[in-house]
Amino acid sequence: QANSNASTMNLKNMLMQQQVQAAAQAAGRKKKKLPEGSHDKYKWTQSEDEVEIVVPIPPGCSSKDVVVKMKSKTISVEVKGEVILEGSLSNVIHTDGSTWSLSGDGSERALSVMLEKAREVTWSSLLKDD
Repeated sequence: QANSNASTMNLKNMLMQQQVQAAAQAAGRKKKKLPEGSHDKYKWTQSEDEVEIVVPIPPGCSSKDVVVKMKSKTISVEVKGEVILEGSLSNVIHTDGSTWSLSGDGSERALSVMLEKAREVTWSSLLKDD
């Protein structure tokens, strides 16, 4: 029975080591710095599966003042009639999983647009023309 217990302990230790290695590899992948960008009117960042665009907006701006149009390959963002962003995306998105929202107050007010990537690939730029 001592051999059985020792085998069980060795197996548990091996499984634990594999889990620790897998977690370390996953953490290493997440720490990889992905391309991002900043422009006069917005900034964008990305993760493996989505792209976030943040647009500072004027205090008191409401959802009625915002028009966001997303298609699989294009985007258009207007705030109070001003075109903030418009063009062909550098990669394809899933429009069903893409959303936008307003947050913050006063000078911290912002429009956040979340684009769900159609494929988990790294975008080198937000728009094809960038």
